[in-house]
Amino acid sequence: MNIAIEIVLSIIVIFIGINVGNIYKRNKLIRKTMQDDIKLNKLIKSMYSDGVFNAAPEEISITGRFYTDNYLINIMNEIKSSKGALDKARNMLIIGLIIILAVSYYIGYIYIIINLTLFIIIALITPLGESAIKNAYLDVRSISWNLYHFYREQPKECEAFIKEAYSLEKVFKAIKEIS
Repeated sequence: MNIAIEIVLSIIVIFIGINVGNIYKRNKLIRKTMQDDIKLNKLIKSMYSDGVFNAAPEEISITGRFYTDNYLINIMNEIKSSKGALDKARNMLIIGLIIILAVSYYIGYIYIIINLTLFIIIALITPLGESAIKNAYLDVRSISWNLYHFYREQPKECEAFIKEAYSLEKVFKAIKEIS
């Protein structure tokens, strides 16, 4: 009976490991993309040629709406929304893992070691899923759209904002090149 329960728990741990790994790898992909001048320039130019910057705000926003008269709020809301959703998902998965580890402890302490090892290995070796890659692209697209329009409509305010938000500096540089 314990083995059957452990098999079910291990399958759930694999699912949790894949998803937690994807959350961390997705964030890493966004950071890498935002810091890689060559990738970022290609991506921004591709968005420009695909007409992304001419799209309606509703087509771009990951939150479903933009306050088009205030691009600072748009950018902050998009970042907060994306981060908040990932944090919530990660936290729920970690709580599920803790519950599984507690159940494993009652079955036998060796099972807690097996499940924890399985979780770590799966989280580390599983490649980033297509959905996570697409969502990372959508985040970069949304921020880029807002920076593009912010710069075109209020260049001085946008440049002042970028001095404060230096993590967006390379995106802004790529946006300036196409504007």
